[in-house]
Amino acid sequence: MELHQRFGSLLRLAPNLVSFDDPRMIPEVYQKCLDKTTFYTPAVMGETPSMFWTLNHKDHALKKRLFAPSVSHNFKHMSRFPGSSDFVD
Repeated sequence: MELHQRFGSLLRLAPNLVSFDDPRMIPEVYQKCLDKTTFYTPAVMGETPSMFWTLNHKDHALKKRLFAPSVSHNFKHMSRFPGSSDFVD
């Protein structure tokens, strides 16, 4: 807290470490709509990257939306498969 009082609300403590004392800064610090860097490129195998290795945010969001119902905690969709809820932990 002493560092924040001395230097301000947002501090860069290391190349990959920031500290902030104002919760209103959360959207600014942790932006959701950013593309991934090319650091993730080596893991791409084949022509179409999987959801996890997609660099472009919009492409990733589309794949995530398509995949999300299969891993959702909302099991309403399981009612289409009678008896399948017995196998869901």
